[in-house]
Amino acid sequence: MRTALWLLLAALALCARAQAQSNETRLLAGFEKQTDLNEWEFQGVSIQRVPRNATQGHYALQLRLFEGEYPGVRLSRGSPLLTGWGGYDFAKLDIFNSWSQPVSLTVRIDDQQSVNFGTRYNEGFVMRPGANTIELSLRRLQTSDHKRN
Repeated sequence: MRTALWLLLAALALCARAQAQSNETRLLAGFEKQTDLNEWEFQGVSIQRVPRNATQGHYALQLRLFEGEYPGVRLSRGSPLLTGWGGYDFAKLDIFNSWSQPVSLTVRIDDQQSVNFGTRYNEGFVMRPGANTIELSLRRLQTSDHKRN
C-alpha cells in the first residue's frame, strides 16, 4: 500500500471563508452536506466527510492523499463558488493535520489569464500537527512571475 497523508479540511477557499470590509463573511464550503462536494474535483485522493475537527458546523472533509502527480482538491474553472470575490479582502483555509509531523501544502490559484506556473499564484505552506489556518490576502496575491496581482 502506498504511503498516504490524512488531512482534515474543515470549512475551505479548500475550507475558505472570505471577509469583506463590512465584516461580511462568505463560507465557500463547510462540507455539512454531501452535496457540498459536487463543486469540487479530486485527484489522487480518497475523501470522506467526518464529524470531527470542523471549525464551522459539524463536519470536515477528510482527504487521504496518495503518492502521485499533484494529488489534491480543486474547484473547476467556471464554478459559481469562484465568482463574486471582488469585495472581499482575504480568504481563510482551515486545515487539520492529523500526522505527528509537519506536512507541506501548496495553494494554487488560477485565473482566466493563467497558462503556466508563472502566470498563476502558487505558495507553499507548512501545516504543523493539529489545527492550522492559512489566511490569503486577496488584494495582495501575485503570480509566480511577479508580473500580475
